[in-house]
Amino acid sequence: QAIGENLQYLTKLQTLDLSQNAIGRQGDNGTIAIGKGLSYLTQLQNLDLSQNVIGAQGDNGTIALGKSLQYLTNLQTLDLSDNNIGYTGDNGTIVIGENFKYLPHLQTLNLSDSNICSQGDNGAQVIGENLQYLTNLQILDLSGIGLERDTGFQAIGKGLRYLPQLQI
Repeated sequence: QAIGENLQYLTKLQTLDLSQNAIGRQGDNGTIAIGKGLSYLTQLQNLDLSQNVIGAQGDNGTIALGKSLQYLTNLQTLDLSDNNIGYTGDNGTIVIGENFKYLPHLQTLNLSDSNICSQGDNGAQVIGENLQYLTNLQILDLSGIGLERDTGFQAIGKGLRYLPQLQI
């Protein structure tokens, strides 16, 4: 929690790597604090929150992270891999996908092994529908997300056509 509460003092920060810190292991409070703190980091270009068990105890932290994306308009790399984003529900994944429209400079998106489809396909569907806003995306990793239903596959498949820079 302390890290999230003090991010407001790092307004010129360009890279934030908080990977492998088990931020979500004890609940959502740490993730919520980080989500709120990210709103001050408008110069941020690289964000790595991988391997943090985010979402394992609830959806509120993931929702807070998703909402913070609207302030990170300079973001080029976003790594949320190896988390539990969709483990307790689709709401966090949905908010993340809905806020892709604020990430025009994003080049790398890693959601691998993040369980975004654990509780259904709605999150994957919203992500697919909003890929169109990531026109500078070059690298997209969705491996191991548990995508098993047709609606999620179709939405992501349709979204790929909007990514002219994507390296497959």
